[in-house]
Amino acid sequence: MLRRRLILFLGSLVVLLLLVAVGATWRLHRVVGQMDRLNETSLSFARDVDQVDSGIGDVEVTLREMQLSQDAHLDRLIDEVGAFEGRVDRLATYGRTITSGGQGHYESIRGQVPAFKQHIAAMATTLDPDLVRQHSQAAIDASARIRGQAHLLAEVAHQSVKAEQERLIGSVRRLMLGLCIVFLVVINVAMLVLGHVSAMVVRPVERLVQASRELAAENFDHRIELNEDDEFDELAHAFNALAAQLGANERRRMETLAQVAMAMNHELNNATSIIDLQLRLMGPSTRGNVAAEKCFARIRESLDRMTECVQLLTNIRRIVLTDYTLGVKMLDLRRSADVEDNPAADAASPPDWRGWP
Repeated sequence: MLRRRLILFLGSLVVLLLLVAVGATWRLHRVVGQMDRLNETSLSFARDVDQVDSGIGDVEVTLREMQLSQDAHLDRLIDEVGAFEGRVDRLATYGRTITSGGQGHYESIRGQVPAFKQHIAAMATTLDPDLVRQHSQAAIDASARIRGQAHLLAEVAHQSVKAEQERLIGSVRRLMLGLCIVFLVVINVAMLVLGHVSAMVVRPVERLVQASRELAAENFDHRIELNEDDEFDELAHAFNALAAQLGANERRRMETLAQVAMAMNHELNNATSIIDLQLRLMGPSTRGNVAAEKCFARIRESLDRMTECVQLLTNIRRIVLTDYTLGVKMLDLRRSADVEDNPAADAASPPDWRGWP
């Protein structure tokens, strides 16, 4: 039925829009989450790389102080080396951030840390000042190399994060473009569905409106064939039944009116025949009597009018009413018989009595 079909079309459209909205929201939430995680990871990684750089810088400063002042700060140096090694180990947790380009720099740092620690340990255990200076210089050179690798690692990590951000931004742009295309398709589909739904309603309504106009014009033979298999089809069947019933009622009224006109025609024909015979008999005796001739002329005019009225009554094809007095209607014989458009009614008009006798 129509309600079910409307629910099917509009419900499908709503479900389609809902699925598109849910899919777009889920995808956008996923991309935004990836961007948040990337930003958080990149900030944390940059902070740890800076700490590695600052840690190796603290160690190098302590080594320079030991070279200049010849004071032993081994405890502080050992603590700084331990903190630096812990920061280097922490960088291993950023597996995705340390890309293939930065992996070499990180491995270089990890590879130089043991030798660097050996030089520091040798400084702590060697009593020979020359060996201490040699290990101190070697440790400074190693720290410089480590710091250089840390700078390179930070630059590679920055480039990696930038590339990942550009990839995610590209994903967002593609998502927006895809959403625009999908929504354009959905809008076009919605327009087609709404056009089809409106046609399902407008076409039957237009035919029903035209049929109601035909019914108002007393065209009771007009019928509607919709074949929609819905409520409009039921309404068309009801309209056809109503038109058939009104047509049958109109035919019964016209048959009754025709029978009344036939009976009146029979009786009036008998009366007019008798009056006509009497006028013929009295005609020769009234010649030259102006008053009698005027009376006969009025009688003949009345007979003509009566005969014409009965003839029009027998030719009635429809019932047309006109105003007689205020609030009272009467039958309009000429319009009901359509004498203006019915030549047969004019041909069957009564004879003219005014030429008699």
